[in-house]
Amino acid sequence: MSEIKHPTVPIEYAGKWIAWDHSMTRIVASGTNPAEVLKAAKDAGEPDPVLGKSPPANVRMIGARM
Repeated sequence: MSEIKHPTVPIEYAGKWIAWDHSMTRIVASGTNPAEVLKAAKDAGEPDPVLGKSPPANVRMIGARM
């Protein structure tokens, strides 16, 4: 069984929308709303970005593996 690895988001992106390249190895754009981030990612040459919202810096994410 392979483990899913989620990339670490640097603190400077806390609370922002971010766009990853399709392989989710590099952040290509960030901003305050998904439409502007999608446009910026496509303008940066990423044809199929993966969008997500980073939690605010004061929110702790905890997980467990079962």
